[in-house]
Amino acid sequence: MVKNDIISLKIVSISSDGFGVGKTEDGLTVFVPYTAAGDMIEARVLKVKNNYAYGKTEKIITPSPDRIMSECPAFEKCGGCDFLHISYDAECKAKEEIVKNAFRRIGCLKPKIFPIVKNTKPCHYRNKAQYPLQKDKFGQVGYGFYRPNSHDIVPHETCLLQPAVFSDIMLTVQDFINREKISIYSESEHSGVLRHVQIRRGHYSEEILLTFVARRNIPEFKKLAKKLLEAYPKIVGITLNINKEKTNVILNFNDQDIIFSGREYLRDRMCGIGARVTPKTFYQVNTPVAEKLYKIAEEFVEPKDKTIFDIYSGIGTIGLYLSGKAKKIYGVEYVAESVKSAKYNAKENSVQNVEFICSDAGEGLTELILRGVKPDAVIVDPARKGCERQVLLNLSKLAPSKIVMISCNPATAARDAKILDELGYGLIKVQPIDLFSRTKHVECVALFEKYESV
Repeated sequence: MVKNDIISLKIVSISSDGFGVGKTEDGLTVFVPYTAAGDMIEARVLKVKNNYAYGKTEKIITPSPDRIMSECPAFEKCGGCDFLHISYDAECKAKEEIVKNAFRRIGCLKPKIFPIVKNTKPCHYRNKAQYPLQKDKFGQVGYGFYRPNSHDIVPHETCLLQPAVFSDIMLTVQDFINREKISIYSESEHSGVLRHVQIRRGHYSEEILLTFVARRNIPEFKKLAKKLLEAYPKIVGITLNINKEKTNVILNFNDQDIIFSGREYLRDRMCGIGARVTPKTFYQVNTPVAEKLYKIAEEFVEPKDKTIFDIYSGIGTIGLYLSGKAKKIYGVEYVAESVKSAKYNAKENSVQNVEFICSDAGEGLTELILRGVKPDAVIVDPARKGCERQVLLNLSKLAPSKIVMISCNPATAARDAKILDELGYGLIKVQPIDLFSRTKHVECVALFEKYESV
């Protein structure tokens, strides 16, 4: 088999990257995006490795029963969604298998894995969007999302994952930028001014926070701020984040943002806990499903009268949620603005049995060890890269009876689960949760319990 060969292929499963998986007659595995388990296709070979290959669909010979028509005109061009071509039930089934395979193949573990918790609203659920901008060949400014594995922008005005009001706001912003001829940033040339627009929205409050990202101040945006506030009364703040760096990182976390209008944060609620959310703080993008996640974490950790460490605590929402039953909560978070919001949230919710530490997770745990603080249980909620090994080592030294891991990446969760197993913590059960519907990403909550000494 060589590049550009046309082969017949039966798709039998979905990979963790969201690709369909098939095998040739001689046993070579071929990955093909935007296919469904049960498809019979003709595929063009794009790349051949020693043990596998990549292809693209040239023709669907027999469609899978899972196939549906996508409602998005940008699907397969935009890299935001992976599963708009299959039914939601089929997507959830694929994600259950992704989680099972990760823990069995990477972690070499066989915990009890529950059926996935589904999203009752798999479209228009996101409370945050970040829009890159570009000029077309006629000099007009457009916005959209990136193509898969690139920073080429696919113009796209209405996204099925975002609230409709986001599109309305962006059309207003686009019209203003074109009329005022605002300079647009070019990532390849590191020239121009305006880089991104970020919109955040409270699920329950419906408050909207709008953030422009640019290389310098844009005085003309004071006029835009006034226009937006008149048109969209739910906007409570409009800010400017100055990012001068030659980087594809969207926000600059080091400097204070400029406030054009209103306040620098929005208010929302998570499991009844009031939350202050700023442009730079982490907040789960799917509030209703995140609330289900928190309740599962509570069930796993059994917080009553326990001292609990909340590692990678963000703005403190899960720790504050558990504080009503726990004896004491210690949160450790690296991002200073998130810690500031966590302390504010504790005060606003009249919670006194929490302490938030601004520190790297490993150093924060070392500090607590030196202080002689002993946890009964620990919750860790790391980023996609998972936990640093030193964090897991420090956790084992603290010897809590339970560790609950919340993860948005089954592969790194399985890797960390294997390390914890070696450190004396058995993986008991895993609950997959569809927090990121219509994408390849899947959240899971895992419970570890300390092995009894022999």
